[in-house]
Amino acid sequence: GGDGPTMTMMEEAGAAFGSSFKARRFLPLSQNKIYCVGWDKLGSRLATGANDHTACVWRVKETGEAIREGILKGHKASVDQLRWDPSNANTVATIAGDKSVRLWDVRSQTCVAEVAGTSRNLNLAWQPGGQTIAVGDAGDVVSFIDVRTFKVGSKLARKGREVNEVSWDGSGALFFLATGAGVVEVLSYETMETVNRLKAHTGGIVSLAVDPTGKHFATGGTDAIISLWDMEDMSCVRS
Repeated sequence: GGDGPTMTMMEEAGAAFGSSFKARRFLPLSQNKIYCVGWDKLGSRLATGANDHTACVWRVKETGEAIREGILKGHKASVDQLRWDPSNANTVATIAGDKSVRLWDVRSQTCVAEVAGTSRNLNLAWQPGGQTIAVGDAGDVVSFIDVRTFKVGSKLARKGREVNEVSWDGSGALFFLATGAGVVEVLSYETMETVNRLKAHTGGIVSLAVDPTGKHFATGGTDAIISLWDMEDMSCVRS
């Protein structure tokens, strides 16, 4: 929505990424508000989720031109989050305001599996190998869905912790919870026991992302700070 990035933002991006950086607008992606975006594992397709209850898949050319490949229809409320399967470039998972989790085959544009929840889902993550999806809801419960059966195998309750983001490390051995208390809870995925608690921000943590190499992760908080962390010794290397 809106009129797009300002010239000031474009100029700042160009300064940060070099003279070859060029901002392009391919409009309209949708006639509605875009709530989430995500690249597939190959970096050639972009998925967008919107408040019209749909997700769209776009083929992005090297020139920056985007061609819509399909529309994923089935949700009964806004598509709030989406994540591509890290092991399959033709599969994407979505969560929406209708409390459901859906798995899509983007080639046929069909929903191949669905789990109905009891509370609105807020965050979504794939295990690096693609076998499990983690979904956190508004009740601060994280459900782990077995992708082979698309059934909930286990749940992790963190009532009152305000779980805003979930993620695995690059190996899939550790599981991260970003909380409203400004703490990153680091758990052993095998046992779900806490192995570390990192006081990362003075305000709530609203985002957490692991870099593709698995060596670092980043957190962003309501204190207007972004922090970069070393995965091995769990120390903050830059804010």
